[in-house]
Amino acid sequence: MRKLNQANNPNASQLAVRIEKEIHSFIQTDKTTKEVRHDPYKIKVFNKDNKKIN
Repeated sequence: MRKLNQANNPNASQLAVRIEKEIHSFIQTDKTTKEVRHDPYKIKVFNKDNKKIN
């Protein structure tokens, strides 16, 4: 898992949003995730200091 340092990367929040979108897209379109598409889930992206950035 790659962790981001928000202080060193001012675009960390934008990257976290892109990561969320990619995960959501994968869940909605990949054939291996068909059974869990309607299950509730939360995506949490953390920086290297273990602080949530999304």
